[in-house]
Amino acid sequence: MVKKSRICNAFAAALRLATFTTATFASPICAQDAATPRTVNVGGQERKFNLFAPSGLKQAPLIITLHGHGQSAKQIETLSGWNAVAAANGAVVVYPLARGARWRIFGDTSPDVEFLLALIDHLSSEDLVNPALVFVNGYSGGAQMSWRFACEVPNRVVAAGFVAGAAPNGCGLGRKPPVIMFHGEKDLSLPYKNERRTLPIPELGRAWAARAGCDPQESVERLSDAPRLAEGVRLHRWVCDPDAPVELFSFKRGGHDWPGDEHNTGSRSVDATAFMWDFFRAHARSVEKRRNVPAGLTN
Repeated sequence: MVKKSRICNAFAAALRLATFTTATFASPICAQDAATPRTVNVGGQERKFNLFAPSGLKQAPLIITLHGHGQSAKQIETLSGWNAVAAANGAVVVYPLARGARWRIFGDTSPDVEFLLALIDHLSSEDLVNPALVFVNGYSGGAQMSWRFACEVPNRVVAAGFVAGAAPNGCGLGRKPPVIMFHGEKDLSLPYKNERRTLPIPELGRAWAARAGCDPQESVERLSDAPRLAEGVRLHRWVCDPDAPVELFSFKRGGHDWPGDEHNTGSRSVDATAFMWDFFRAHARSVEKRRNVPAGLTN
């Protein structure tokens, strides 16, 4: 597991080995500096979000991280540990706040899709983030909102991450961004094998990867190092479109958790945040090649 420790070094930007070099820095980066409260006007209404952005950063990748139902933006900031990863890799993180602490996931339209789009446009207008390098992820209900956003506006999302989230379908057979998922098999809130309102989690992976004329086959790897073997960690993969694979880390002993959090009892051996970042970074490079537009990636 990657330890989410404090990074506060004036030379951190120069020493990063895997970063987006379009991002520029003017000050030391402190991974444990808290995100700051901000607001944005969306259709005449004020919406709230917390922003983690080292000063002097420009045209950076944007990581949108969505809290679970009943959580706050601050709680998901602490739980996920994204600030440390962003500080080490020249990224910006936003933690939007749902009205009433519940995302509007279902229905023909969602005001929260409009909110997230407005956030991207707002931060892009400040030259803080690169709108071509947007990633969305979330926990529980926030993972479900990430599903809704990535499904509805796939052209605005490079890759997505779902942690302890479930969904009723795989978003059709058209273009979809790549997805990485994490789910405990003992999750009682959004069960791994639920078949009533949402798909069983492996079926969601298969359905998201599916494309017209392609029903992907599942490959499963049992991770055999001692800590992961003890937790029954398996890595599932589905691929139809090689630019948009789906990966799932399942945990035999895991519950409704964010894997890697030190308070977990069944999913400490995989740091979901670190694995998500590696997945996001790999697919940003893929986008760079397909669009033939430099995204400033090194290594």
